Amino acid sequence: TSQNHPVVLIAGGVGVTPILSMLKTLATEQSSREIWVLYGVRNSDDLAFETEFQESLETLEQLRIYVIYSDVMPDDCDNSNDRMQHEFGYADISRLQSILPCNNYEYYICGPGPMMTALRHGLLDWGVPDRDIKYEQFTPERPSPQSDALVSTDQGHVFSVSFSISKKTFKWSSE
Repeated sequence: TSQNHPVVLIAGGVGVTPILSMLKTLATEQSSREIWVLYGVRNSDDLAFETEFQESLETLEQLRIYVIYSDVMPDDCDNSNDRMQHEFGYADISRLQSILPCNNYEYYICGPGPMMTALRHGLLDWGVPDRDIKYEQFTPERPSPQSDALVSTDQGHVFSVSFSISKKTFKWSSE
């Protein structure tokens, strides 16, 4: 992670929690990086941490926030300003392509699995290097029928932990 490279933080639903933590870290560091936040929620009833976002706008002058409502309610999009937009639609690759001046950013994505998968594939297709796409799966995707449980007991207090993305398995014990 470059300290000067522009960054895009993308959250879907409750995935906003780690994204907000990253944003607060950038604010604490008084980062001069160009920062874009896309936060996808159903409507304003599901919007969390609006006060924290407003505080970040006061600290980070290069910050732009887009709250994207998939099931907009009346007045959801009436409170936009130059640096915090409220819009109807989805936090998806077409939205990124419409607001970002280029694709040369570090991308951090946290939200539902299907959203993250679609964004990752869309970013790769857009020419973003894989090394610039970081994501944390907030909710596990269902294991495939042919796979074992993600965590299973083995020999008493030793557990086998499998990571679905990397396809690696490790032994875990209380030691």
